[in-house]
Amino acid sequence: MTTQIATTPEQSARLQACGVDLSTADMAWKEDLTSIRLQVLNHPWIENLRNLHYSPAWSFSALLALIPRCLHSPMGTEYRLELSTLRIHTEFEVQWFSGHDRWHPTDDNGKYVRLWDKSPIEACVKTIEWLTLKGIKLDNSHDTDCN
Repeated sequence: MTTQIATTPEQSARLQACGVDLSTADMAWKEDLTSIRLQVLNHPWIENLRNLHYSPAWSFSALLALIPRCLHSPMGTEYRLELSTLRIHTEFEVQWFSGHDRWHPTDDNGKYVRLWDKSPIEACVKTIEWLTLKGIKLDNSHDTDCN
């Protein structure tokens, strides 16, 4: 089993397609003539790094910082963020729970969207894609209205 500590270049491209602020990337892929390797950034991402053959990457904690800690239904019910493994298998799921029921993520056609994967990082990337599709603001640093 390989440990994944940050988004892959493909996952990073998907996040960029969602409009994720590049300054939230806390890691970077460095590509040279013979290899591609992951590096931790000790400063926020700056666009000039692209000229040096870097591309942005997000750690698991940086991804979690983008996902709202709470969502509110039209009726005012507060749903709190949870990351858990599913009971029926070992995949990680990102969900929001009110204490009584779960927020059911759906696409624009009302079809249920599965926000889970064997990789917790991929589950977060899927969640960010869904949040973007729904127009829900990324960045949980302003979740002051969570009770």
